[in-house]
Amino acid sequence: MNKRRAPGPLPRLIAAAVCLLSAFAAGGCLKPVSLDVCGYVSAIAVDEGRDGEYYFTLALQRELAEQNIESEGGAILLADSGEDLFEAVTRMQGSVPYTINFTRANFIVVSRELAERGLLSELARLDHDRLHIRTSAAVMITQCRAYEFLGAMYSNNDADINKLQSALTLDGRRTGMVRLMPLSRLIEAERAGTSDFCTALGSRDPEIVTDMEQKRAEAEGKDPAENVSPGERVGGLKAFMTGTALFSGARMTGVLSRDETLFLNLMMGRLESGFISADTPKGRMTAALTNSSSRLAVRKNGEGLLIVLTVRVLAEPLSRPAELSRKEAEEFLQNELPAMLAERVDAVFAKLRAAGCDPLCAAAKAGAGGREYALSELRVTVTVKPAA
Repeated sequence: MNKRRAPGPLPRLIAAAVCLLSAFAAGGCLKPVSLDVCGYVSAIAVDEGRDGEYYFTLALQRELAEQNIESEGGAILLADSGEDLFEAVTRMQGSVPYTINFTRANFIVVSRELAERGLLSELARLDHDRLHIRTSAAVMITQCRAYEFLGAMYSNNDADINKLQSALTLDGRRTGMVRLMPLSRLIEAERAGTSDFCTALGSRDPEIVTDMEQKRAEAEGKDPAENVSPGERVGGLKAFMTGTALFSGARMTGVLSRDETLFLNLMMGRLESGFISADTPKGRMTAALTNSSSRLAVRKNGEGLLIVLTVRVLAEPLSRPAELSRKEAEEFLQNELPAMLAERVDAVFAKLRAAGCDPLCAAAKAGAGGREYALSELRVTVTVKPAA
């Protein structure tokens, strides 16, 4: 449950960002210059540094004079340490022939280490309007160091980095297994104090052979899959989404897997598209889930809360055993699948409750607090309707 806390251990970060980003009031650059000499930051990564400093990594789009189908620019990574963001960027600025500009930043990546220490509270308290920070920028947490995640995300160095970032959003819409939340939702959660924040959790696999590495191997006359073992993923990015980071107030307190994230989106009525497999009496089938909606009712129940959740979702069979007719598959989805979905939703809610994370605003709706939420009981009903 989101509870107000005293200022966290990182007051220098907010003060530093105010100093740095106040200089952007006119146009987003460190000094007044024309737009064509600005280096536009697309993503910012924040890690714990040495001796009490922070380590900041900026990803900028590399612009090419002549674009072609083989190359769209790629990323430039700038990184340096500092007691604050202003100090780090000032050091970076001295080594590049352009002015660093943050007005197009659309990703903020924070290491799990700092998220568990409450860094997001400092991020939410910035004067974003005055500082020209895009509140539509997505906030995500990484299991690895944040700078490692940026490096892994842009390991296909010829790709447009905005396209690479869009791929993460599309992953969530297509699979329902990613919950990527904007900075505006973090600000809302921090200021209102009625709900808790949860957003995408990422990681990296340095062993993945990327598209760019395959091209390079082919150009050198080598087998692109020479060092790949059977069953390993080939192609795509070294960075990927592993699930959802859960927060209680401003501190990260738990994790959901990708599969569990689908049921989090389902219970919150925000599942646009997803897939589920289930065992029928005639074999295993796979169904598409789309357009979930939910309704919540909460009341106090002794020392805890009684949360009644009603979920509705559309389902359509995608693959089924040859012995199972389409009519039988549809009947299975409407009659048997609801109980299976309800069981999975209940298991995800148990993890939310254990982490003290209340994204449903259940406690606030009942005029209760974290203690009552910790003793809450969920009663969920799921209705499955055939997709049109």
